[in-house]
Amino acid sequence: MDDARFDSFSRALASRRTILGGIAAILVSQPDETLAGKKKKKKKKKKPAPPQGCAAGTTLCDGACVDIKTNAQHCGRCGTRCPAGTACANGVCQNTNCSAGQQFCGGQCVDTATDTRHCGACGTTCDVGRCVGGRCIECDDQSGCGGFGSFNDLVCRNGRCVCAEEGEGICQRFNDGRGSCHQCCPGGDGECRFDEVCFYVQSPNGPYGLCDCPTGWQRCNYNPHPTGTCVEHPETDPRKCGRFCDDCTQSDPGSICCGGLCTRGCSIGSYCPRSQVCGPNCLTCNSDSICCNQGAGTAPRCIPDIYGGVCYQNI
Repeated sequence: MDDARFDSFSRALASRRTILGGIAAILVSQPDETLAGKKKKKKKKKKPAPPQGCAAGTTLCDGACVDIKTNAQHCGRCGTRCPAGTACANGVCQNTNCSAGQQFCGGQCVDTATDTRHCGACGTTCDVGRCVGGRCIECDDQSGCGGFGSFNDLVCRNGRCVCAEEGEGICQRFNDGRGSCHQCCPGGDGECRFDEVCFYVQSPNGPYGLCDCPTGWQRCNYNPHPTGTCVEHPETDPRKCGRFCDDCTQSDPGSICCGGLCTRGCSIGSYCPRSQVCGPNCLTCNSDSICCNQGAGTAPRCIPDIYGGVCYQNI
């Protein structure tokens, strides 16, 4: 090969290398989209969202709703684990090593048929009496409830001393077994009859409740009234007038209560003094009027005095 042809070949080869180098540089600087598209990104696993609310009878513990009465990992409350080999019953870890007829309560094996601290079930305490067959018994007959006699409101029913009247609660228990009951006592319906209200009184044996007239009211004497035995304004209340709570509307229809006495003012044909009170406010009439009723069943009212103080028909 002569020199001219060799130079031409060298120039062509150099140019080709330059082009190939440029292509290679481009390929190196740009990722292979085909390979990148084939590679899939790994997705992170999402943690399950904790429950927003638990069904009735279950509790949220460590992100799960469990029954703490039976769950050995959360027995009684979250995080309380029962020892290996024990179960959870009624929120208490059970000891499988208890003998037949016994139950694990309060850290020991007990007989719930006779134990007064765990009568029938763990934690069921007999306040008084004894535990028989898993049931609290405080009386076998009336003698266990103070016997028969006055000032005793208790009777023996199904082994318990309860109030003789339904709906009443025991206000006070005495050392001899007797007791006093009332509607507003604990265990009763909390409401007193008619216009009485419930008061709680402190005693050496603890607080007890009784129904009495509201503060500032008067109790009617010897005359129980269908609407109650207390009166706020005995001087003017026509339904409960005076210390005996007389019902003026029944004893003398049309009469009013003034000064604690029922009155109908003056009758037609009788002389009526100026001092006679009249009307629902029990005030005397003006100087030119007198207080008269207009016949049977009518209430007293002021009418013009035109006959020298004598009442007349004025319709």
